Amino acid sequence: MSEQLERPTIDTAEIIAVGTELLLGQTINTNATDLALYLSALGISVYHMTVVGDNPGRMKDAILQAVNRADLVILTGGLGPTDDDISMQVVADTLGLSLQFSETAWRQIEQHFERFGRKATDNNRKQAMLPIDHTVLVNPEGTAPGALIKTTQDGRAVYLALLPGPPREMRAMFERELEPWLEAHSDTKFIHRFVRLVGIGESAAAEKLQDLTDQQTNPTLATYASTGETYVRVTQRLDRNGNGEDLTEALIEKIKERLGSYIYEIGNRDLPKVVQDILSEKNMTVSLAESITGGRVAAEMTKHPGSADVFLGGVVCYTNESKRRDLGVSKDDLAKHGAVSWQVAKQMADGAKARFGSDFAVSITGLAGPGKGDEDEKIGTCYIGVATPDGTEVFEYKTGGGRRTITRRAVLQALMRLWEVIR
Repeated sequence: MSEQLERPTIDTAEIIAVGTELLLGQTINTNATDLALYLSALGISVYHMTVVGDNPGRMKDAILQAVNRADLVILTGGLGPTDDDISMQVVADTLGLSLQFSETAWRQIEQHFERFGRKATDNNRKQAMLPIDHTVLVNPEGTAPGALIKTTQDGRAVYLALLPGPPREMRAMFERELEPWLEAHSDTKFIHRFVRLVGIGESAAAEKLQDLTDQQTNPTLATYASTGETYVRVTQRLDRNGNGEDLTEALIEKIKERLGSYIYEIGNRDLPKVVQDILSEKNMTVSLAESITGGRVAAEMTKHPGSADVFLGGVVCYTNESKRRDLGVSKDDLAKHGAVSWQVAKQMADGAKARFGSDFAVSITGLAGPGKGDEDEKIGTCYIGVATPDGTEVFEYKTGGGRRTITRRAVLQALMRLWEVIR
C-alpha cells in the first residue's frame, strides 16, 4: 500500500460485485464468498452484498446505498482495460473525485507484461488512471491496480476499496494490501475453526448438537451444508489484540463426542487432501475405476500438489466393453447382474488394483439418470468397491436429486469409503 490513512474503526462492510457476466450466470461470484470469509475472520460484519452490472447509473445507486450503511465498501471487478471496465471512473464520479495518470502504476503494468515476454497495449493505460491523493493498492498478480478511497457520509468516515475481479488477483491484493490495513482498524478479531463431516446431513448433525447450540454464548457454533458434506463452524470473539483464553478446543471436544465417527478434518483441508495426506504418511498408493462419476474422483484426487506420490492412475469405464477390456470384468456377470451391481463393482476394484499395482483401489458404478422404464427405480443407486491389501469390500449407496447432484454425492461417497479404510 503506497500510503497510510489515519486509524478509523471498521465494524461493518458491504460487498459490491461488479459485472454483467455475474448477473447472466456466466461467472460464479466466488469473490463475495472469499471476501465474506476474510472479513468475518477480521471481526468485520457484512450485512449486505450486491451484484450490479456494468451500468454507470445502477453502479452509482449501489455505491450511494452502501456508503450510507457501512464503514467499508468493497467493490470487485471492472478494473480491466476494456470499455465496460468502468468501476474506477464511476466511483470517482460518484464521489466527485478526479482521476490522474500514474506513471508509477503504468510502470508496474509494463513490468507485469515484460515478465511474460509481452508488451502492454494502449488500452492498458486506462488502468493507470487513479484517484488523486488516495491510496493505491498494488496488484501482485495482474495489471489492474486497486485503490483505497476515504470519503465522508453524514459526518463519519467511510472507505471504499476497489479490487480486481479475477479471483486470484482479488485474493492476492486483499491479503497483501488491504488485510494488514484492516487488521489495524478493527477492535475485535475472531477465531474460526471448522469441523468437517461426511456421511451425515446438516439436519442430523444439528440435532445432535442442539443442546450446545442452545447454550452458546462465546464461542458459538453453526452448521452448514454443501452437496454431500456438512461443516460445523466454531467461532470465538476476542479483542483486537487477541487477548483471552482460547475456548474453542473445549467446544470441539464436545462436538467430537457426538459426531466423532463422521469427522474427517478439524481444520481447512478438504476430503481429497486428507486422503492424500494419510496415504502419503503411510507410503501407500491408490488407483481408481470410475463409471458413473466419469473421472471426477480422479480429478478430486489430483487437485492438490503431491498427488502423483499416492495416485497411480485410473480407468474411466463408461461402457460394458470398457469394463471387460480394461478391468477384466466378467461378461457373464455383466449380463446376469448388470453394470450397476455388487459383483461388477468388486471386479472393477480388483481389476484396477491389479492393473496399476496400487495398495488400494476404489471403484464406483451407478446410475445417475434420467433413465427409461425399469431403470428409473435404480437412479441414484451406486456400488462402491474398495480393494485393500486384505481383500475387497463393496458398499451400496442410494441418493436422490438430479444428475449433477447424484454424481457429486457419489464422488464424496467414494472418497469417504477410501478414507474409512485407510485412516
